[in-house]
Amino acid sequence: MIQRTRMFKAIASLVLSMMFGAFVLASMEPDSNSRNSRTILLQAERTPDSIPSPTPANDWDSIDVAYAAAKTSVPSHIAIDSFARLRIQDAMREHQLLDGHGHAIVIAVEIPPGKSTLSILQRQTLGDVIQRLCDELSIPVHNVRYPSELRQ
Repeated sequence: MIQRTRMFKAIASLVLSMMFGAFVLASMEPDSNSRNSRTILLQAERTPDSIPSPTPANDWDSIDVAYAAAKTSVPSHIAIDSFARLRIQDAMREHQLLDGHGHAIVIAVEIPPGKSTLSILQRQTLGDVIQRLCDELSIPVHNVRYPSELRQ
């Protein structure tokens, strides 16, 4: 009988501690109705909302994604580093076209040293940026060009 009471107390304390932990975590969660409710590390630096509106929609007709090895510089409008952080380049702020890309917005994605593919976070960031640019600038999805190294 004593063992049942002890077991009941142990289970009850576990349930209560789990409920308390869930309450604490729920209170730390950002408001799900807010625009930036994703809880990803470095989220403020990687949101597509931080991309300035480039130029009128008729100036940009495509998006080129470029492969960039770590520690190299590829001319681009937007860069995504190995930690999936966005960097808006001066070419984007100044609405400059880049040689060899026509009227395309160039997104350079840094591949981490020793890796041959993008991380999951980089893929998500790249997808979010492309979706936002396509929506805002009316660029058809079939006008997004990826290098063969990034296709999978």
